[in-house]
Amino acid sequence: MKHTINFLKIKLAVLFFAFLFFQSCPNGKAVKTISSIDQKYLYTMDGKKIKLPAEKDTTTTTFILVRHAEKGVNGKDPDLTPDGLQRADDLAEILKQIEVSHVFSTDYIRTKDTARPTAVDKGLPLDIYNPSNQNSLLGHMVMDPDYKNVLLVGHSNSIPAALNHLLATSVYENIDHEEYDNIYFVRTSDGEKTKLISLKY
Repeated sequence: MKHTINFLKIKLAVLFFAFLFFQSCPNGKAVKTISSIDQKYLYTMDGKKIKLPAEKDTTTTTFILVRHAEKGVNGKDPDLTPDGLQRADDLAEILKQIEVSHVFSTDYIRTKDTARPTAVDKGLPLDIYNPSNQNSLLGHMVMDPDYKNVLLVGHSNSIPAALNHLLATSVYENIDHEEYDNIYFVRTSDGEKTKLISLKY
């Protein structure tokens, strides 16, 4: 009887730690960190490359979605911390080899400062959007061939909402308050299943 109880305790402990592992890793897999992207591949820090879904035709749009980088704590519209400014520069460097057609940001200092290095590097204006109307904006971009590779910088609630809209799902919840390093690549094409690649940066 004592051996049975000990065995059950060990089994429960193993199951508990397995649960924690799978909770921390989407789909049970550790999320990789991106180093760069080009037109065909995503390259990760561990030397691997992930093939992007093929561009089917002119209806293909790739959305690059990120939450703003690390922000300060002062005021209702805080700016980025030094770590946040570095992350914004890192984002621009990651996207250096890919053609970006548009850069969108909400009208807050932290989102604009996250998006600005990429916009400057690409010679693009910083387009301001209202997150409360983002579903309409996303729907328009999906249908317009002028929007090829679009960077969209938002917030802990608006980025999951955008993912849910693009993927026609409801599984994405608000990003944790202290989590700033998620980057999502969503590729849409007319008549094709929408593809998602989720990484860290």
